[in-house]
Amino acid sequence: MAVILGVSAGYHDAAAALLVDGEIACALSEERRSRCKGDPAVPLRAIAACLRRAGVTAGELAEVVFYENPYAKLERVMTSLVRAMPGSLRQVPRALGAQLGSKLWILDTLAQRLGVERKRVTFGDHHRSHAASAFFASPFERAAVLTVDGVGEEVTTGIFRGDGATLESMGTIPYPHSLGLFYAALTAWLGFEVNDGEYKVMGLAAFGAPRFRAEIGRLLRLSRDGSFELDLDYFAFATDTDVGFSKKLEQLLGPRRAPHLPWDLTGERDRRYADVAASLQEALEEAMVSLARRALAVTGCEDLCLAGGVALNAVANARVLRESGCLRLFVPPGAGDAGAAMGAAFLVSGRRPKPLVSAALGVEIDNDEARTLCDELGLRARGRRR
Repeated sequence: MAVILGVSAGYHDAAAALLVDGEIACALSEERRSRCKGDPAVPLRAIAACLRRAGVTAGELAEVVFYENPYAKLERVMTSLVRAMPGSLRQVPRALGAQLGSKLWILDTLAQRLGVERKRVTFGDHHRSHAASAFFASPFERAAVLTVDGVGEEVTTGIFRGDGATLESMGTIPYPHSLGLFYAALTAWLGFEVNDGEYKVMGLAAFGAPRFRAEIGRLLRLSRDGSFELDLDYFAFATDTDVGFSKKLEQLLGPRRAPHLPWDLTGERDRRYADVAASLQEALEEAMVSLARRALAVTGCEDLCLAGGVALNAVANARVLRESGCLRLFVPPGAGDAGAAMGAAFLVSGRRPKPLVSAALGVEIDNDEARTLCDELGLRARGRRR
């Protein structure tokens, strides 16, 4: 019996995925056990739950694989900070503290906490893990795979050709040109929290009109070949990691909306913010359709898989399906970093699993535990204890 554990952690949406003889035995986000939304912590609760469900112990793990290369990530973070000097000086202590703390030593931490030999704990590549989470879980024998997110080690966008049990890289776009960071910066400008409020921006866009499309076009330039570039004068990824945008963006679009204020879309002020959201969403959709067309062209495939945090934008995905020319589209339920834990495990396994037919990959709900939680929260519960 070959047992492989995939892990994602350290940034947001930590998760664990367990394969037994190449098949998915369990996959679970840490937030489901800790009850902390988007929990980035080392997913020890999720790991324990996965092991219990599969009926195996940590001692039976043939390999534990982290979803990205922490050393390459550190190199990219430090390089970007140095290039942005002196404006990035105030970010250096926090960046060093984050990267040289729990993130850099994540492999040693996993070995120690699980009680497995350090040589059995390895790492993968961020975007290959994303790609694997989509293609190897799909029903397609052959497909183009497009991965789009904020940034992995260095890559923000990747195109792969999936064929049987193999994934071949066909092209990448490097940091700092990133659709995920582009959308995140505008998410912050709209007053929402980055890595949490992007889905709210997608929803807000439906209440607006894209009348600021020309202004957004200054930020994001699309090329005919499917590639794109950001005008970096409007962004501050290295010098202001809290919001990711510069004063120049506020000069273009107006002042940032204050966080946590109630919305009034009957008022002119908030309707304007909704219109910016609609313009942002339209720009993202156009970029995703263009990238999808490129992926299909360079791979020669008809079917398409999407993964990465930007693939959680369901409205953009629908437009990709309608307009890219793909025959079929597959997006895994855990398209973001949580699902990359499963992708990393797939890559180590080297075997093509059965296609994913359900998102119910975690542990069953225990009625007694649920009732106890309701009691603790002062909520009424219906049903009988077993």
